Amino acid sequence: MKQAEVSLSESPKILEQYYNSCQQWSPDNILYAPRTVWALRQLAEMATDAYAHGVKDAFQVFAPIATHLQKDYALWVRVQLGQRTAPERIQWLVDQLAERGIETLEDRYLMQALVDCGEQAIPVIHTKLETQVASQSMKRVGIGLLLEVLAIFETPSVISILEQFAKIEDGYIAQEAREYLQWRLSGIQPTFVAWW
Repeated sequence: MKQAEVSLSESPKILEQYYNSCQQWSPDNILYAPRTVWALRQLAEMATDAYAHGVKDAFQVFAPIATHLQKDYALWVRVQLGQRTAPERIQWLVDQLAERGIETLEDRYLMQALVDCGEQAIPVIHTKLETQVASQSMKRVGIGLLLEVLAIFETPSVISILEQFAKIEDGYIAQEAREYLQWRLSGIQPTFVAWW
């Protein structure tokens, strides 16, 4: 943090200012994060690496500003993912996406993070989709996001899963599944763009 000329004690104020600017038009404000925010994101990446290599208190550095982390969604997600094992990470990402009622730009980051977890995410996504469709309180947007993530994987089982959901009674979900199935069959892959 010293090399970046950033003070951890100043971070809450800067995170708050950045959050406020991101809430205003234009969406480009998200792209222009202050140096402190970039340094904190990088620190989260370093803590993730350290944690993966056995340093269990690697995220302790964020304790003084823990209540402010959600002011920068990218930082907050990095901290959330960095402290989880691969299976926990997959489940957390699937749960986050499944609960979406409105699609946001930030969802693209979660979707790419889930794809980055690899094919072991497929059965977890499939189980969540089946559970959600059977539920009275399902979130159609969340289901659509998970179907889109599935369409990325080049595994034969994905085609059968998309076919399964293309035949369900819910017209919105069936249409989403048919669209992603068509993408897969024609070789088109969705692209998730994350700018942080």
